[in-house]
Amino acid sequence: MPPAFGAERRRRGVSGRLWFGLLSAAVLTGFVIGAAVVTGPLLDDYHSVEIEKSSLLTLYAAFAAGLLPLAALTVTAIITAAGVVSQSTTPRASRIVMRDGKGIGVLRLTTGSFVFAVGCAAAIELLPMARSGHLILFIGLVLAMAAVLLAFVRWIGEAARLGHSIAGIETLARAAREALKVDNIGTYGAVPWSGDIPSGAAAVRPTSMGWVDYVDVRRLGAWAEKQDCRIVVTVRPGDLAEPSVPIAYVAPGEALTTKLEKRIVTAIRLESVPRDGVDVRTRIRALSETADRALSPGVNDPGTAIAVLSELMSVLVRYVEIRRAASLADVRTLRVELPPLSPTDLLEDAFTAIARDGSGAIEVVVALQKSLATLARMGDPEVADAAMRMSDVSLQLADAALPIAAHRDRAFAAAEVVRTAAGAGTTGLSS
Repeated sequence: MPPAFGAERRRRGVSGRLWFGLLSAAVLTGFVIGAAVVTGPLLDDYHSVEIEKSSLLTLYAAFAAGLLPLAALTVTAIITAAGVVSQSTTPRASRIVMRDGKGIGVLRLTTGSFVFAVGCAAAIELLPMARSGHLILFIGLVLAMAAVLLAFVRWIGEAARLGHSIAGIETLARAAREALKVDNIGTYGAVPWSGDIPSGAAAVRPTSMGWVDYVDVRRLGAWAEKQDCRIVVTVRPGDLAEPSVPIAYVAPGEALTTKLEKRIVTAIRLESVPRDGVDVRTRIRALSETADRALSPGVNDPGTAIAVLSELMSVLVRYVEIRRAASLADVRTLRVELPPLSPTDLLEDAFTAIARDGSGAIEVVVALQKSLATLARMGDPEVADAAMRMSDVSLQLADAALPIAAHRDRAFAAAEVVRTAAGAGTTGLSS
């Protein structure tokens, strides 16, 4: 697994847990108490401020007592915001939106501040301290109160913002743009796989069905070096793997041992449901699902779908810019091959559901074709070809679903712009 990819997963996997906040608070509490006890006597000659021990204890006790109701209020706000978000997005998309919010951070800060308050109060009561020690703890109390209040006010504003569907869409788009890193759209340091299976290679199949969460290319490279073989991985994060289809090949086949096979299966991690890792396709799908929900008969909100199309276009434009500017084939191990991220797959993830369920709304059809035309003009032949194919799919769906000829004519005119931009001419479809 590339360093950046692994670090991102570890950061999201650890910092999202409350115990990490408690551990950080405990370390900070020890540091502040140590500073108060050790350096306090050294600073007494430089000031005349004196804070009574009883007064400081009362302040810390009041602060600690107020934190527990605040934590309960924060949990209530998180639950309420999650319910609001789930009404405007899909369950998978709502997880991304809520994780991006500040609620869990406020809860970590609140519980961590409670640990800080209890620890400092115990130190005031049990440890000998000079006047400056009490002053240091008072300053620490003021800073902790300010941090908690500021974070809580910001979270209330965030919770109110999440009540609007556009805010959730913007958050999903921001998460998708954050995932647009060279490794995530490249091959994670492996050699780009051409699609050819090596002669005499042995297949490696997963033990269960699941979505590929990540591929640890670094470890695969080390094992391939040790076994003096090549490992061709046939899937990448965001793909669905099943036991009947190989997820990797080892060449030569004689190098595949039972131990190596288990290691390969472990290095290609599968999840029962798509997780919100750093995979671009998962986050693109979350945006597309939100638009698809808006187009469902129960919601019937083409405007939201068009807003999602705008965000999808901005994400995909950024994707094309990175493809052009960066070397996606930054190979760090020659013994591992991995499929590159296909523009066709990415555009299908982004637009297929919208093209299908928005085919009866001319405003959605035209907005989709305009987005595809923008992508086709960006000078990337693969992206232009994928945009033209998606345009043809959308046009066929619209031709069958639009009720009047005037709307069908508009759809064909918009699709013709995509073909012209892609330099492909007409496709032979007729109205």
